[in-house]
Amino acid sequence: GDKVVVLCVAPAVDPGGDFDTYQTEEFFKTIADAAKNIHNIHIIIKRRPGPNRDEFYLSMVASLFGEISHEVAQFEPFTELYPRADIVVSCYSTAAIEAMQCGKPLVYLGVSPEQAMMGTHHFASYAAQGAMLIATTQGEFTKTLTLLAEDQQIRKEVSRRAVAFLDREY
Repeated sequence: GDKVVVLCVAPAVDPGGDFDTYQTEEFFKTIADAAKNIHNIHIIIKRRPGPNRDEFYLSMVASLFGEISHEVAQFEPFTELYPRADIVVSCYSTAAIEAMQCGKPLVYLGVSPEQAMMGTHHFASYAAQGAMLIATTQGEFTKTLTLLAEDQQIRKEVSRRAVAFLDREY
């Protein structure tokens, strides 16, 4: 059947900042490892504008996502990418809210300690009401992504709750 499209909002590599190369790699490795066992998946990696580390990014993506159906979207605006996505994965609060506004089920993936803390602290109320899903380990993320990829009803339900949550809270 059709592929399930997962839009991953990539962290910008910021040496000495929030995301160094190690954390960026960890973020993508978590996604790639989860995606390996989902046969009908297509990953869109949306790069954030930031320090230009093209070679690092492209070689990392190529090595991690080798066998997995994927593409890198660098210049395409989110307005073009959201309609194509069935699921959005991000570690940014702004992208998280945008995805929810577009009615896309969102997985907040916080693999670094800082991102995990941000997710569990900042988005606890969202997750409690089923408006988004939070994963801070490989195991949680694999389980969550597999569930969403395999079950369109669950995707619809998370999207519905996200929109309802935003209507109430904002």
